[in-house]
Amino acid sequence: MLTPGYGGLTYFIMGNVHLVLVGGILVGSIAGSRVGVWINLYIGVSSIRYCLSWAMFSAVAIILLKFLRQIVLDVNSARGKG
Repeated sequence: MLTPGYGGLTYFIMGNVHLVLVGGILVGSIAGSRVGVWINLYIGVSSIRYCLSWAMFSAVAIILLKFLRQIVLDVNSARGKG
């Protein structure tokens, strides 16, 4: 607990903290936590977990598809040059 606090204070004193970015993250986290509490009250935990698991699965699938597409494009461009 002391190390992150000391590091954050040191960066702040040295002027390496972008305060607009910190404010944006703070506002976003507050709004997100309020929305999360509201959704949790009306939907329920099991439904939220189910939706979040599908969102995570979808994100991983999209990343994998983009990665595979890039590999195929790289192989095709290498064959064209060779």
